[in-house]
Amino acid sequence: MGYRRQTGHVLVALAALGALSAGCGTGGQGHSGQSPAELLPFNSEQFAPANLEELAARAGCEDLEVQVNAESIRSGYCHSGQDQFVLTTFTTQKGQQEWTDQALGSGQVLIGNGWAAGAEAEMLQQLRDKLGGSLQGGGHH
Repeated sequence: MGYRRQTGHVLVALAALGALSAGCGTGGQGHSGQSPAELLPFNSEQFAPANLEELAARAGCEDLEVQVNAESIRSGYCHSGQDQFVLTTFTTQKGQQEWTDQALGSGQVLIGNGWAAGAEAEMLQQLRDKLGGSLQGGGHH
């Protein structure tokens, strides 16, 4: 029960982070001391904005509840059986870098090309198998 409650708080924090990221940036260094660009598993030549609904379908999301629908960022809660996760898509690499820098303070996240996901560790592994991406954070606490 406590673990589920903690996960709920992390998901709420990641969704709120999406709303905050829609209007501001952080700059500076990432949680691990690396710049956000060093944390992303791709470079600017490869960046391609992701589509939230397509990403949700690939992830097996049964019920997408869009929480943030801004020009530069879209984010929503997904439900897949008993599992919950947050998916976020970005229109720019800079926006994704800023979000990643902030999100690493909330725990481990899955980062892909133009998108990110937040969930319990086991769910992140399942999402990685379906979506690809790179797990970031979590080991620095």
